[in-house]
Amino acid sequence: MPEFPTQHINVWLTSIVRGLALESGLVGTQLLPVVVTNRDDEANERGPKYTVALTDYGYDSATVVDLDDLESVGNGAYPLVSFSEEVQIIKLRRYHIAAEISDETVDILEDLGKTNVIDNYVVRTAALYNRAVEAAIAKVATTTANYPSTHVKTLSGTDKWSHDDSNPVQDVRDAIARVWDTCGIVPDLLVLPFAVANRLAVHPKVVAQIRYTEGIGPLDDATLARALGVQRVAIARTLQVRPGLPPSGTPWGNHAVLAATMPGNAQEPRRFAGAVFRARGYPLALEPQRDPKAPRIIAPIRDWMRITWLDGGAAYLFRDVL
Repeated sequence: MPEFPTQHINVWLTSIVRGLALESGLVGTQLLPVVVTNRDDEANERGPKYTVALTDYGYDSATVVDLDDLESVGNGAYPLVSFSEEVQIIKLRRYHIAAEISDETVDILEDLGKTNVIDNYVVRTAALYNRAVEAAIAKVATTTANYPSTHVKTLSGTDKWSHDDSNPVQDVRDAIARVWDTCGIVPDLLVLPFAVANRLAVHPKVVAQIRYTEGIGPLDDATLARALGVQRVAIARTLQVRPGLPPSGTPWGNHAVLAATMPGNAQEPRRFAGAVFRARGYPLALEPQRDPKAPRIIAPIRDWMRITWLDGGAAYLFRDVL
């Protein structure tokens, strides 16, 4: 990916890039909230470094996830700064993805007075990037190895929530008790793929619980959360999007994740599942520029971030729930 001599931030497009991170259906940053970090004093010939001291959050180790799947999004991920894993320290990684438009296409668009199409390429790339972040969070949160063995339950037979004889209300309450026994905290968030939430809304035991606690009325996310005994549910409604390919389902698969999320006060000594550490001011959308080495225009998006899974004991994984 070429490095241009001067790069100017497009404020309008940057606001759209950041806004898309909150797109309806993207729930990853509810599970692993974004923590803004500052640049440290260390720099090398390839650019600044951003680090996070995990001791600030009460941890001395972590599982760090890179966005492996970004190669199929836009032009892929281009980490420009190397990193090393050290106890207590997470070094953020730089990502650079871009929408490419051939010069010929640009000339046609300019002749038609449709130069805003270039901006639309950036918006589309931003949407794909945020979906890639969602997929990376889902990947770490649904990986069995990231949990203690007692914090994973694989459902089968009549235990699956698609079966009327199953008891998802009791399953969730048992999982809450397990996290409490491990951490001394009550998990506050349950992440559900849309198909799972849709099934639970009509599951006889969930419906019975709703009628007992709420009476008859519309079923919203808050009502479903109360029926299942959690503070809130996050329903993943967004499909994976790959350029040129049809939708292929949610990155959360057929799994549900119960977790204690980061408290509002990051210094509060309480265990939580993890976070997305991101450099202050990022991501950024740069002004589309002509590539001096090829007949094309590149509309880049830059980000410094790391997805960090801190504590599987503060979470519980339900696998193959339907």
